[in-house]
Amino acid sequence: MNRRLFIKSSSLVAAAVSIDVQAIAAESYKQKFPKLRFGICADLHYDIMPDGLSRINKFIDAMQAEKVDFIVQMGDFCKVLPQNQPLLDAWSRFKGPDIM
Repeated sequence: MNRRLFIKSSSLVAAAVSIDVQAIAAESYKQKFPKLRFGICADLHYDIMPDGLSRINKFIDAMQAEKVDFIVQMGDFCKVLPQNQPLLDAWSRFKGPDIM
């Protein structure tokens, strides 16, 4: 076998092995780390938006329908006031893991 044929054959074998190893590694990764799905809510401004409660209820309903793993609230949610308890109750309807 000449040098050129050896290099060509070796390259083909190495490429085939590499593809199999990558496929096996990818499948192993998927099994260890399944897809993570989450929802994000930002800038609700409940205190100044007249439809804030309706919007948060729609968001929670959509996240439950999509079966996301968790939801994140990014800020400007509401002021810490007793009259904002209905918003907090609506947010708490989400049936995800309690991480707090």
